[in-house]
Amino acid sequence: MNFLQDKSKISLSKRLKFTAAAVRDGSRAADVGCDHGYLSAHLILSGKCPLIYATDISEKSLKKAKRLFVEKGIEEKVVACLADGLDGISPDSVDDVVIAGLGGDSIFGIVSRHSWLKDSDKHLVLVPSSRHAKLRRYLYKEGFAILSETAVWDKRRAYTVMSAKYEGNEKITTTIFEEFGKILSSDGDNKEYITVVKRRYDRVLREIGKADKIDVNIVKRAREILTYIENLEV
Repeated sequence: MNFLQDKSKISLSKRLKFTAAAVRDGSRAADVGCDHGYLSAHLILSGKCPLIYATDISEKSLKKAKRLFVEKGIEEKVVACLADGLDGISPDSVDDVVIAGLGGDSIFGIVSRHSWLKDSDKHLVLVPSSRHAKLRRYLYKEGFAILSETAVWDKRRAYTVMSAKYEGNEKITTTIFEEFGKILSSDGDNKEYITVVKRRYDRVLREIGKADKIDVNIVKRAREILTYIENLEV
């Protein structure tokens, strides 16, 4: 049996595999909320990125990430930063910004704090675990556009991997776009994502049915979304 570990390989979760695929080849990337450093290490070891800024607000997680970088012999190609989001990262030092596994509210907070992301040369890879609709609405209100989006069902949670960039003009979003973005079919993991949305709005209508006062706008939104899903034949 061969007990030698292949230092050039990192085992990624399904979510992180799709996240890595969305990063541009040759880009210097920031891995925000890097956790234990698996994505950062993969991007370097695969040759996709020449330099990574790996940030995390948790000192414990960052220490684990640093150990991984040393173990893989890539510590000179990864700048590990104890930071909240992109705090302390120079705008000129990165081309791609990855924010994966946080809720849409948290991602919204990070993006909104850094006006230098409003640059068409910057590429955002955003992977919300919740509040997808709110994040899409914010991005479009602030002049960003989602270029592509892939649904990923991983460990019983629905994620979407969004590739986005700044285009400069505020865009009005529809209810359907806010909920589904670029997810236009019920194939593969899209079905799981759509099912999560359906269950949420089924629950909304049930709860409203028990309420003393009915919010007409919420009912209208829920029915529009559920009709759209029904037409997709999920």
